[in-house]
Amino acid sequence: MKQVGFIDFIGSQSVVVSIDVRKNTSGDYKVYILSGSVETEISLPTLLEKVQEMDAGEIIITSIDKEGTLTGFDIDLYKRVDELISVPLIASGGAGTYDSIVELFENTKADACAIGKMLFFERL
Repeated sequence: MKQVGFIDFIGSQSVVVSIDVRKNTSGDYKVYILSGSVETEISLPTLLEKVQEMDAGEIIITSIDKEGTLTGFDIDLYKRVDELISVPLIASGGAGTYDSIVELFENTKADACAIGKMLFFERL
């Protein structure tokens, strides 16, 4: 009899991994923990590979630089991530208008986006 693991029981679509990143001065994206206060040593491509190997069903990538700014999504970040993952991507950080959401979906392969602050302002 095959042993059933936790992921087999709940399904990988139930496992969502959230990763916070910040762009450094050389244009690389660094992974952060503890609410963006501590930079990790692991590269974003390596972390994305590892979480997929561990059966992540979806990945949320939050741009710390864009979070709360209402200036639009970091399109470059999500284009880079598109090439590195085979599971659904949720883009987070920067949604400011409906046009910024349209821009995200027209220019990346993101499957969804997270929005928050823009919903509480009348300038939509």
